[in-house]
Amino acid sequence: MPHQLKRSNINNTFTTMGASTHSKRERTTNDYYATSPQAITLLHKHHLLDKNTPYWECAVGGGNLSKELKRLGYDVELETDLYDYGYPEATTGIDFLKCKEKFRGNIITNPPYNQINNWIPHQNQLATHKSYIFARIQVIETIKRYENIFKKDPPILICPFVKRIKCYPNNKDTIKYSAICYAWFIWDNQVDNNETIVKWLI
Repeated sequence: MPHQLKRSNINNTFTTMGASTHSKRERTTNDYYATSPQAITLLHKHHLLDKNTPYWECAVGGGNLSKELKRLGYDVELETDLYDYGYPEATTGIDFLKCKEKFRGNIITNPPYNQINNWIPHQNQLATHKSYIFARIQVIETIKRYENIFKKDPPILICPFVKRIKCYPNNKDTIKYSAICYAWFIWDNQVDNNETIVKWLI
Protein backbone atom coordinates (compact mmCIF):
# COMPACT_ATOMS: atom_id res chain seq x y z
CA MET A 1 0.00 0.00 0.00
CA PRO A 2 1.26 3.53 -0.71
CA HIS A 3 2.39 5.49 2.30
CA GLN A 4 -0.45 7.59 3.75
CA LEU A 5 0.58 10.99 5.08
CA LYS A 6 -0.95 11.99 8.37
CA ARG A 7 -3.00 15.18 8.33
CA SER A 8 -0.70 16.71 10.96
CA ASN A 9 2.33 16.12 8.71
CA ILE A 10 0.57 17.78 5.78
CA ASN A 11 -0.28 20.81 7.91
CA ASN A 12 3.29 21.05 9.15
CA THR A 13 4.59 20.91 5.58
CA PHE A 14 2.35 23.70 4.35
CA THR A 15 3.06 25.81 7.42
CA THR A 16 6.80 25.55 6.78
CA MET A 17 6.25 26.51 3.15
CA GLY A 18 4.30 29.58 4.26
CA ALA A 19 1.01 28.63 2.65
CA SER A 20 -1.42 30.83 4.55
CA THR A 21 -4.50 28.69 3.88
CA HIS A 22 -2.85 25.74 5.63
CA SER A 23 -1.22 27.66 8.47
CA LYS A 24 -1.84 26.54 12.05
CA ARG A 25 -2.24 30.17 13.04
CA GLU A 26 -4.80 32.65 11.89
CA ARG A 27 -3.55 35.52 9.77
CA THR A 28 -2.88 38.69 11.71
CA THR A 29 -5.28 41.60 12.02
CA ASN A 30 -5.54 43.31 8.62
CA ASP A 31 -2.83 40.90 7.34
CA TYR A 32 -0.23 43.08 9.10
CA TYR A 33 3.29 41.67 9.06
CA ALA A 34 5.87 44.36 9.78
CA THR A 35 9.12 44.06 7.83
CA SER A 36 12.56 44.01 9.37
CA PRO A 37 14.43 47.27 8.56
CA GLN A 38 17.21 45.03 7.24
CA ALA A 39 15.20 44.78 4.03
CA ILE A 40 15.92 48.48 3.41
CA THR A 41 19.49 48.32 4.69
CA LEU A 42 20.36 45.72 2.06
CA LEU A 43 18.79 47.73 -0.78
CA HIS A 44 20.94 50.65 0.34
CA LYS A 45 24.05 48.50 0.59
CA HIS A 46 23.61 47.33 -3.01
CA HIS A 47 22.92 50.88 -4.31
CA LEU A 48 19.38 50.07 -5.41
CA LEU A 49 17.76 53.14 -3.84
CA ASP A 50 17.66 56.62 -5.38
CA LYS A 51 18.58 59.55 -3.13
CA ASN A 52 17.49 62.10 -5.75
CA THR A 53 13.84 61.07 -5.84
CA PRO A 54 11.27 61.14 -2.99
CA TYR A 55 9.52 58.06 -1.63
CA TRP A 56 5.99 57.18 -0.68
CA GLU A 57 5.59 54.33 1.83
CA CYS A 58 1.97 53.49 1.08
CA ALA A 59 1.33 50.72 3.66
CA VAL A 60 3.58 52.15 6.32
CA GLY A 61 2.27 50.19 9.32
CA GLY A 62 4.53 50.86 12.29
CA GLY A 63 7.07 52.66 10.12
CA ASN A 64 9.80 49.99 10.02
CA LEU A 65 10.77 50.57 6.39
CA SER A 66 10.07 54.27 6.38
CA LYS A 67 12.18 54.99 9.47
CA GLU A 68 15.13 53.09 8.03
CA LEU A 69 14.89 55.00 4.76
CA LYS A 70 14.99 58.28 6.63
CA ARG A 71 17.83 57.12 8.86
CA LEU A 72 19.88 56.41 5.73
CA GLY A 73 19.20 59.86 4.32
CA TYR A 74 16.36 59.27 1.86
CA ASP A 75 13.46 61.67 1.37
CA VAL A 76 10.26 59.98 2.51
CA GLU A 77 7.62 62.43 1.37
CA LEU A 78 4.48 60.42 2.12
CA GLU A 79 3.75 57.81 4.81
CA THR A 80 0.23 56.45 4.64
CA ASP A 81 -1.84 53.47 5.73
CA LEU A 82 -5.47 52.47 5.82
CA TYR A 83 -5.14 51.58 9.51
CA ASP A 84 -3.52 53.20 12.53
CA TYR A 85 -0.68 51.11 13.96
CA GLY A 86 0.58 53.77 16.32
CA TYR A 87 3.22 55.31 14.04
CA PRO A 88 2.88 59.05 14.65
CA GLU A 89 4.25 60.12 11.25
CA ALA A 90 1.63 58.13 9.32
CA THR A 91 -1.40 59.63 7.66
CA THR A 92 -4.04 56.97 8.29
CA GLY A 93 -7.39 56.23 6.71
CA ILE A 94 -5.81 56.24 3.24
CA ASP A 95 -6.89 53.26 1.12
CA PHE A 96 -4.03 52.97 -1.33
CA LEU A 97 -6.00 50.85 -3.77
CA LYS A 98 -8.45 53.74 -4.15
CA CYS A 99 -5.76 56.36 -4.74
CA LYS A 100 -5.73 57.64 -8.32
CA GLU A 101 -3.19 60.47 -8.45
CA LYS A 102 0.30 59.57 -9.66
CA PHE A 103 3.18 60.13 -7.26
CA ARG A 104 6.19 61.91 -8.73
CA GLY A 105 8.77 59.59 -7.27
CA ASN A 106 9.23 56.08 -5.97
CA ILE A 107 6.61 54.01 -4.13
CA ILE A 108 7.86 51.37 -1.73
CA THR A 109 6.11 48.99 0.65
CA ASN A 110 5.37 45.51 1.95
CA PRO A 111 1.71 45.26 0.91
CA PRO A 112 -0.90 43.01 2.51
CA TYR A 113 -0.34 39.69 0.80
CA ASN A 114 -4.06 38.99 0.55
CA GLN A 115 -4.31 42.02 -1.80
CA ILE A 116 -1.10 41.44 -3.76
CA ASN A 117 -2.74 40.67 -7.13
CA ASN A 118 -4.43 44.07 -7.25
CA TRP A 119 -1.71 45.93 -5.38
CA ILE A 120 1.23 45.31 -7.71
CA PRO A 121 -0.28 46.74 -10.94
CA HIS A 122 -1.88 49.62 -9.05
CA GLN A 123 1.39 50.63 -7.36
CA ASN A 124 3.28 50.34 -10.65
CA GLN A 125 0.73 52.60 -12.29
CA LEU A 126 0.94 55.31 -9.64
CA ALA A 127 4.74 55.49 -9.35
CA THR A 128 6.34 57.74 -11.96
CA HIS A 129 9.79 56.39 -11.12
CA LYS A 130 10.49 53.11 -9.31
CA SER A 131 8.05 50.78 -7.62
CA TYR A 132 9.39 48.51 -4.88
CA ILE A 133 7.27 45.58 -3.69
CA PHE A 134 8.47 43.41 -0.80
CA ALA A 135 6.77 40.03 -1.03
CA ARG A 136 7.27 36.32 -0.60
CA ILE A 137 9.10 34.77 -3.55
CA GLN A 138 6.04 32.63 -4.38
CA VAL A 139 4.41 35.73 -5.85
CA ILE A 140 6.06 34.82 -9.18
CA GLU A 141 3.97 31.64 -9.34
CA THR A 142 0.55 30.90 -10.95
CA ILE A 143 -0.57 31.30 -14.55
CA LYS A 144 -3.09 34.01 -13.63
CA ARG A 145 -0.49 36.19 -11.93
CA TYR A 146 1.94 35.68 -14.79
CA GLU A 147 -0.62 36.61 -17.43
CA ASN A 148 -2.09 39.57 -15.52
CA ILE A 149 1.10 41.05 -14.05
CA PHE A 150 4.51 39.72 -14.99
CA LYS A 151 4.00 39.02 -18.69
CA LYS A 152 2.57 42.48 -19.30
CA ASP A 153 4.91 44.38 -17.01
CA PRO A 154 7.98 42.42 -15.87
CA PRO A 155 10.02 43.87 -13.01
CA ILE A 156 13.46 45.14 -13.86
CA LEU A 157 14.88 43.33 -10.82
CA ILE A 158 13.95 40.51 -8.49
CA CYS A 159 16.15 40.62 -5.40
CA PRO A 160 15.94 37.59 -3.10
CA PHE A 161 17.67 37.67 0.26
CA VAL A 162 20.53 35.25 0.83
CA LYS A 163 19.71 35.34 4.54
CA ARG A 164 16.00 35.27 5.18
CA ILE A 165 14.30 38.45 6.36
CA LYS A 166 11.87 38.38 9.27
CA CYS A 167 8.36 39.76 9.13
CA TYR A 168 6.84 40.40 12.55
CA PRO A 169 3.17 39.49 13.14
CA ASN A 170 1.48 42.70 14.31
CA ASN A 171 5.00 44.19 14.60
CA LYS A 172 5.87 41.93 17.53
CA ASP A 173 9.19 40.09 17.38
CA THR A 174 7.79 36.73 18.43
CA ILE A 175 9.53 34.55 15.81
CA LYS A 176 13.04 33.11 16.06
CA TYR A 177 13.56 32.76 12.32
CA SER A 178 11.64 33.10 9.07
CA ALA A 179 10.32 30.02 7.30
CA ILE A 180 9.32 32.13 4.30
CA CYS A 181 11.58 33.36 1.48
CA TYR A 182 11.06 37.04 0.63
CA ALA A 183 12.37 39.24 -2.16
CA TRP A 184 12.18 42.78 -3.45
CA PHE A 185 10.42 43.13 -6.81
CA ILE A 186 11.48 46.37 -8.50
CA TRP A 187 9.92 48.11 -11.50
CA ASP A 188 11.35 51.24 -13.14
CA ASN A 189 8.84 53.33 -15.07
CA GLN A 190 11.63 55.52 -16.44
CA VAL A 191 12.92 52.76 -18.74
CA ASP A 192 11.43 50.27 -21.17
CA ASN A 193 11.94 46.75 -19.90
CA ASN A 194 11.27 43.31 -21.34
CA GLU A 195 13.68 41.32 -19.25
CA THR A 196 14.04 40.66 -15.52
CA ILE A 197 17.40 40.35 -13.79
CA VAL A 198 17.87 38.46 -10.52
CA LYS A 199 20.20 40.11 -8.01
CA TRP A 200 20.91 38.44 -4.69
CA LEU A 201 21.00 40.63 -1.58
CA ILE A 202 23.69 39.56 0.86
